[in-house]
Amino acid sequence: MKSAKKILQWIILAELVFAGVVAYSFFAPLPGKAEIKIVQSGSMEPSLPVGSVVAIVPRASYAVGDIITFGSDTKSKIPTTHRILSIEREDGSVRYVTKGDANEERDNNLVSHSEVIGGVVATVPRLGYMIDFARSKNGFTFMVVIPALLIMLDEIINIVMIMKGTQRRKDPVISKNAEHRKEAIARVSQGLPREEQGTRSASLEGYSVVLRKLQT
Repeated sequence: MKSAKKILQWIILAELVFAGVVAYSFFAPLPGKAEIKIVQSGSMEPSLPVGSVVAIVPRASYAVGDIITFGSDTKSKIPTTHRILSIEREDGSVRYVTKGDANEERDNNLVSHSEVIGGVVATVPRLGYMIDFARSKNGFTFMVVIPALLIMLDEIINIVMIMKGTQRRKDPVISKNAEHRKEAIARVSQGLPREEQGTRSASLEGYSVVLRKLQT
């Protein structure tokens, strides 16, 4: 029982830590202007499967073969993450020819350097599914609200049990009954042979044994 409770506590703790990391990564500024994005399409598979989490860091320049994220990033528009095929330079401006690894054709539009949000420096496959769930209403309830309530309930139960134990030790009726039992056993044991006296502790079981001895 204790092992199962310990495992449940660790699961709850892991869920809370994960929810905290998700909240921090998406709402708090990351070092070096880094950003966290979730891959929404399969255009870069197998390099970046759908649901992957990618870390993006802006750089002064990018090279052929780099995976970059570019385009508008709003509630209604999702940026694109594709690989650089080639670079065109003209009159001091830089534009990138891009293509998704899973696409047969290159992208129609060239990408100017100012449109690039950053280059992909790290990726974690499938983690995006868990993050999307954690950010949803049901996910927040399951990973934050319910674990928090379980922890509070466990603490309340522990406090109640401690208070009951303390009250029981301080209860004058219980203490008085215990003293009476000890005195009764002491008085009854005086009528037994010497070798039988003091063989049982002052408990209900000992009291019963003493009475049985008197009856024989």
